Formats: sequence, structure tokens, C-alpha cells
Amino acid sequence: MNRLLILAGVMLLSVTNGWGQIDRRPDVQKHGLKGTVRAVTQVQSPISNRMADWIDGYSGENFTEEYNRKGLLVKRIARDDYNQPHQATYFEYNERGELTKRTEEPLSLRSPMRTTGSIYYQNSPEKNTFVVIDKRVIGSKPVNSRSVTQTDSVRRMQHVQVFSQDTLLVSETYRYWDDQKNTIREINRYNQQEPGPSLPPRSEFADLYRQIFGREPNEQENKTIDSLLQSRERAERLRMAMGPQWSSDTVTYRNQYDGQQRLIRQERWLRGRLAETKEVRYGNDTTFLTRRSFDRKGELSSEQYEEQHPVSKAILKSRSRMKMDDGWNEQTVDARNYPVPHYIYKHDSHGNWIERKQVDDNGTMVGTTLVRTIDYY
Repeated sequence: MNRLLILAGVMLLSVTNGWGQIDRRPDVQKHGLKGTVRAVTQVQSPISNRMADWIDGYSGENFTEEYNRKGLLVKRIARDDYNQPHQATYFEYNERGELTKRTEEPLSLRSPMRTTGSIYYQNSPEKNTFVVIDKRVIGSKPVNSRSVTQTDSVRRMQHVQVFSQDTLLVSETYRYWDDQKNTIREINRYNQQEPGPSLPPRSEFADLYRQIFGREPNEQENKTIDSLLQSRERAERLRMAMGPQWSSDTVTYRNQYDGQQRLIRQERWLRGRLAETKEVRYGNDTTFLTRRSFDRKGELSSEQYEEQHPVSKAILKSRSRMKMDDGWNEQTVDARNYPVPHYIYKHDSHGNWIERKQVDDNGTMVGTTLVRTIDYY
């Protein structure tokens, strides 16, 4: 049963992964290198050859990127840790250098959860609006969504609408800000008639099972697959019988500042109850943050303490605890106890590095070497 739950989770995450990013304004990627770069190819040495990379994530170290003469990324070939190409992404821009279209093309058959199709970006500065149209197909499921974001004069989000099938409004958010650019209120509305992420056909479910676990599902596992699919079908029929329904919630933020107008405390109130708090204390070389979450009874459910670098925001130390049925689960991480990586570089005639080796304090090589080939116009 655990294997089936893992399998269902992988498939649902693959289908829904694009939704969390739908309202984000895309970053325009430039190479940041010296000279007029045409292309960069980077490869690990030696190749790591890790199994099941498409499940647990590729290292992302192997790729080829192509740039136009303005230094904007126009094509990226992502390679797995066997150095085999598995995904191509193409980028198009308008005359202002803003990203207008991103197209993804699978190059490998290793993963059935492949992504195809395009995302379109429409930025209208004169109207303070930004539109994302997602026409990708993830696995066998079309995303087919559209979001419209209305911003203020300094590009803070004020109103976001998300549509499914291009016209069905499934959610919208209103956000309000204070003079220090922190949120003070957020109103969210959700269309509960919108279907949730659906599982793929049974044939794809079985194919993915064979790819993950290397064998055919047995009789009991086949019954579990059927049960999962039937359960989702029953939930869908019930949803359709209920008819359109909307739910909404209002989140209120209470912000406190010091004499320098720096945030020192923030309370997040949800449906009239205190849900979260954040407290900030500023030191000379460290910023101290404490976050607390509370359950519906108002009791502490989790707590996290962090020490951050004041400029880079890198977490220097973290201590957290979460309330479980049998007590508190606590974890402590102190980045200052970990060795600081040291790198040795080789550079080309333009001053860009073409080889990077990681070594320890004794100069002994650790990990893999990164080798880059850089072509210029």
C-alpha cells in the first residue's frame, strides 16, 4: 500500500506542479559572463549515473544554454545525471526584453510524466496587468489555465484571478499593503466546483508503477490502484452534484515596526483567530527570527528559530520543533559547523571559468568537477 501511495503522490505532484508558479512574474535569465556568449555547455566529471533521477531530482549540473547577442537565454537543454538530454526549453522575448513565451519539449522517454507545450506571458505596463496562459500538458493532463494579475505602480500584487479552461474562474485574491510594503490584508475566494487534480488513466498508472518499481503490480496492488481510481471518480460525481459553491477567507496581518521602520513583529490572523506570529530582532552581524504557528484551539503547534545573515539572508542556524501525537519533534541545524566549500578554478581568455573543482581545507578534491565549454559570437 505504501508503494501505491508514493506512486499516487508522484503522479499528483507531476500534474499540479505548475499551479504553484502560475502567478509569478518570470525572471529573465542572462548569462552574466564576460564577453558576448553564444552558448555554454556544463558537464559533471565524472558523470554520477544515479538511478531514478527523474523521481528524486536531477542534480541540474549538466546542461547546454544558448543566448542571443543581448545576453538573453533563448534555449536550454537540460541533461540528466547520465548526461543524456531529457528536456528542452525555448524562450521568446518582446522588444522590451520581457519574456513572452516559454515552450517545453521532452527529449527523453525515461519519465512518463513529461511536460510538453507552452506558457505565454503578457505584460502590459501601461495597464499594470500581467497575464499567464498555461497551455502545457503534464503527463497526459492539460493544464489549460490562465491567470490575470493586477499590480499597483510599484508592481505589488493587488488582485489575481485564476481561470481554468480559460473562462471558468476558480480563485481570486485581493491583497492590501502598508507604507512599509508589507501585507496587511488578503482576501481569498475559491470556486469549490473546480475539479481537483485527477489521476491519469489506469494504463499510465501501471506503466509508471513498472518504471518506478521495476515489475508488474501484483493482484493486491492492482486492486489498490482500482480502488484509488474509483474513489476519485466518486468524489468527482459528488462534486458535480453539489453545483457551484464558493468559499472565502480573509487573512489579516498586524505589523509592528521599530524606530527605523523595520518589521519587528507580524501577526497573521485567519478567520478571527491568531494563526502565526513572526518576531524579528536585528543584531550587528545577525538577524534573529522566531516563527510560531497555532492550531484552531489557539495552542502552539510549531516553532522555528533562525539566525540569518543580515545581507544574504543565508540561514546560519535553525532550531525547530513541531507538535506530534506523541510529543514534540525537534531539529537543530547549525550551518557554521559545516565546512566552507573551497573551489579551484581554471579560466579561459575572456576570464570566465571553464573548470571548477571543490576541495577541502587540505586541498583534497571532494565531490565532482564541473567542466564548461563556452562559445562566443
